Amino acid sequence: MDLSQFEITDDDIGVMEVRHPGTGTPIKDAAGNSVTISMVSLDSPRYRAAMHKITNRRLKDRSRGGLSAEEAERQMIESMAASIVDWSGIGIGAEETPFSPQMAGDVLERLPWLFRQVNEFLGNQANFMKASPEA
Repeated sequence: MDLSQFEITDDDIGVMEVRHPGTGTPIKDAAGNSVTISMVSLDSPRYRAAMHKITNRRLKDRSRGGLSAEEAERQMIESMAASIVDWSGIGIGAEETPFSPQMAGDVLERLPWLFRQVNEFLGNQANFMKASPEA
């Protein structure tokens, strides 16, 4: 069997429906559309390159005495934010917040429940796989 058919690229985007942290029901925007976050897989070249940068920085920090708990948390948030490529309906305040990688990190830091949802979604490789006729 040709396993390369399961290779992940940066074009393999998973779209997560954001869920209410207390009830688990999908969150909708004012127009009734699902609030979503689009991500690349942990196996994608984009994510792996971001992780290499973070890991290299971590290794340099270790040679200078290590990381604080706060810096380790910031790096975890940065790694999750690196997987996000777009979103729809995300708002901090009254208006929708435009997507940017920096804003993704800010939102994940501010909303730990959303960080956990992104982390869980990323952990399920099926969210990024195309259906295979042989599978």
